[in-house]
Amino acid sequence: MNYAEDRLDRRARFEEGDNSLWKDYRHALEVQDDELLARTLRDVGWNRQALFHYARCWYNDPGSEKACGDFAQMAEFAGFPEVGALAILTWRSKDTAMRAPESNGDTLPPTITMENDRDERWLLQSTPPNGDCGCGNQDCGKFDCYFPFGDVENVVNDLREYCDHVGTRHVPTCCQILNFHSGRGKLSHLPEPDIPIRLKFWKNSNQDGLRMLSPLLQMLLVKLLYACIPMLAAEAVCHATIPEHTARQQYKSHHAYWVLIRSVVLGMRIKPHRKQLHTPIWEQLWIPDSVTSSVANMDRSLHFFERLKCIPSWNSLESIPPLCWSVPGHMAAEPIFLVGDSHVLSLAWQIITIDTEKGVLRRQVVPVIITGLKAWHVRKTTRFFTRYNLLKMLHRLPADKSQTILFSAGEIDCREGLGGPQLQGYEHACLDHVQRTVRVYTDALRELAKVTGKQILVLPVAPHGYRKTGRVASQQSRRETMQAWNQELRHTLPLLGVNLLDYVDSLLHPDEEGFILNPAYNADGTHMNSGFGPLLAKAIVGCNCDLSLL
Repeated sequence: MNYAEDRLDRRARFEEGDNSLWKDYRHALEVQDDELLARTLRDVGWNRQALFHYARCWYNDPGSEKACGDFAQMAEFAGFPEVGALAILTWRSKDTAMRAPESNGDTLPPTITMENDRDERWLLQSTPPNGDCGCGNQDCGKFDCYFPFGDVENVVNDLREYCDHVGTRHVPTCCQILNFHSGRGKLSHLPEPDIPIRLKFWKNSNQDGLRMLSPLLQMLLVKLLYACIPMLAAEAVCHATIPEHTARQQYKSHHAYWVLIRSVVLGMRIKPHRKQLHTPIWEQLWIPDSVTSSVANMDRSLHFFERLKCIPSWNSLESIPPLCWSVPGHMAAEPIFLVGDSHVLSLAWQIITIDTEKGVLRRQVVPVIITGLKAWHVRKTTRFFTRYNLLKMLHRLPADKSQTILFSAGEIDCREGLGGPQLQGYEHACLDHVQRTVRVYTDALRELAKVTGKQILVLPVAPHGYRKTGRVASQQSRRETMQAWNQELRHTLPLLGVNLLDYVDSLLHPDEEGFILNPAYNADGTHMNSGFGPLLAKAIVGCNCDLSLL
């Protein structure tokens, strides 16, 4: 389930002559290996077909934690993070039986067959012409989301009960939680929350007929929940005990998300005199605000849970349900969607205040995470799961909400090194690589603005924080690349429907030479905390975008 290797586009470069994908595809069909077939389909961007075959893997081994995690992660890549979260919570409940994948009326999946008239060009298509991946199963690729459980009533009811009563509970403060985790607090200062036992997925025991979740599944579930039910993800961050060294070594990408979410939820690494810059999400979730009414939460939660109940029948619907979420009513404001890589979590669920000439606008930043997204992946010719995931999530944005998208990408491109021999399309010096990539990226965003009918406001790549340890030369190189990247964004934008939020100079450390992040904005060493929110809000007003579309 570790996708760090995929983020290097290791196998997605097959169109340049590497036929490893084709070999794996043929072998998977010949030996009827659903797992290998699902991985291969994922790497060519056939996410719907990959999700179906991961569901088959899970059905063939219903007690497998790995099969559960693979399906949940693929559900996120297919554009349905809430399905991934529900899948893990449902698997945790042993009282819910899986249903067999539908297959032409048969009770068992059909035999995978291989046709002789296909070659490498078969995998170069954006989608297979007959819907299925070549396995012969008519249900493969037929549905945008395939869910292997037929009954989710118990889990959905627990989630509804939890969210309906979240505003009446007494919870510890961030200070108490941080003291407890540092060993300075007593256990009595951090009591277990009074919530349904199914949802206490960090409390592992064999009681109550529930399966235990490994640290890996807990970290993945926290990430998925943070995109749709941030309160429950925040509870897990406070109570879960993750073995840091093991998780960091074995599950680097998942652990990085865990550390980031924990940092922004609890306000870690924030010194007391800088607290005014960053408000921890934990404090916002349970501290009422008199500006809005909790009635908004009732409507939003009802919509969310009705959607969850419909998950088993989504494969019979022609329309794809819009994104939905459940947040406390006192946080509720009109949403503005922040789409992109892991850096969208820095500002997730925060309320930003935009001061315009016509009045003050309050917008709640709703994260739309595209795991592993590079700026290079936004281009139309990309063959990778990130491109499919991006398009599906954009398609699922509620049509009646904000007509503006905040967009974040480029940090992974800069971090992994532009111009390396394994990347496509680079021939000259580093600056040339940066310029070409940024131009391809912004042109692709212009096309997305045209397709979605929304204006896109682009976030610059955040400066790299100072570290006392590590490779000094590579850190300096990364900072220079990021500086060149943002400078090229300034030269390229604005384009029609695409504007740059140019606040990056305000993030720099005032006492350091070079392109170094001010520690006041540091969350986990790689990502920023929410302290840059006011800078972003000011940049929105100053970027000459259409403020009426916010």
